[in-house]
Amino acid sequence: MVAFFDFFTYSVVALGIPLMACVSLKKEKIVDVITCSAFFLGGYGGMWCGKWIMSGFLIKGNTISNSLENAFSQVTYRMTAKDHDATMTVLYVLRQVLMHLNNKPMKIFALIFGIIIVIFTLSKKYMIKVDSYLFIYLIIALYPFIWYIFVKNHSATHSRIEQRELAVSIMAIVYSAINCFEANRGKKRC
Repeated sequence: MVAFFDFFTYSVVALGIPLMACVSLKKEKIVDVITCSAFFLGGYGGMWCGKWIMSGFLIKGNTISNSLENAFSQVTYRMTAKDHDATMTVLYVLRQVLMHLNNKPMKIFALIFGIIIVIFTLSKKYMIKVDSYLFIYLIIALYPFIWYIFVKNHSATHSRIEQRELAVSIMAIVYSAINCFEANRGKKRC
């Protein structure tokens, strides 16, 4: 429902943020994360197919086979690295998306976050702990980049919109940092 009413714009956010909340609250395992992600992907793909089938019937009066053919051609086009005569590389797509993060608020956030991490690391009040949840959060942090790799054309063409998928990566890094620091109650520092 989130992805549908969001006009299919922020699918990675619709998956990533609730997934991190589940991991944080329920202490999910990596298998659970992969299973939830696969079910979301299946539902998301099914929702798109349903959209094209319904639009084919309602707008064009086509048959299911014509609607599915149109859906398949659109998915194939969006996943290609072609835009007219130009070929898009993964680095080009990433550069297009990441250039939108080069702004003053993001730089201030990164600076403040970095200072907090340094203070916590150097403080004797906290110790660093590494557990499996750090790995899970970092896997989820890669979701936007996986999306950009598989949907190159769409990501590069709509980079102003697609850069918002990086909210998942930023949130995963924040979750990881929060999860890594534990109050030092007489234990030795790592």
